[in-house]
Amino acid sequence: MTTMLQDLVDCQQIRLCEDRSSSFRGTISVDLDRLTFVQPPGDGLPENVRKLLEIFCTKGCYPFEPENRIAAIIEPKNLQSTLQASGLSQHALLENPGGMPPMLNLPFEYPLRCLKGRSRVEAAKVHLPPGKRVWAVDLYLEGVAGHSLLSRRY
Repeated sequence: MTTMLQDLVDCQQIRLCEDRSSSFRGTISVDLDRLTFVQPPGDGLPENVRKLLEIFCTKGCYPFEPENRIAAIIEPKNLQSTLQASGLSQHALLENPGGMPPMLNLPFEYPLRCLKGRSRVEAAKVHLPPGKRVWAVDLYLEGVAGHSLLSRRY
């Protein structure tokens, strides 16, 4: 029974990886105020923010580290027009030339809807000084198969 269950899990994991690959468009830096969230704040939000603030104060805040990135979805037409307005290519988002994700200036009518990370963003808004309130975001296209699976984590 265990082998059969693991075979099913392996198949699902492969499908999740394929879905993520087909909708992933790259990594950007974005102002914290431009991030919106799919889920409303949960009951544990203030406690999580407090814990993160303690970590940021004692160990530092690392908004560009891959393990700290926030996943967000964007409509394809919004991504294309924003890239054009920012003078960036799709390649720049995937390659991050210079080692840092490029800053994408999103018009207010093009929200980035984040799947997770609300506590992280709220803590960073308190901790980071003005002018440094940015975070690395992994962009996924809305409407591409599997974006709803991106939020699945253990």
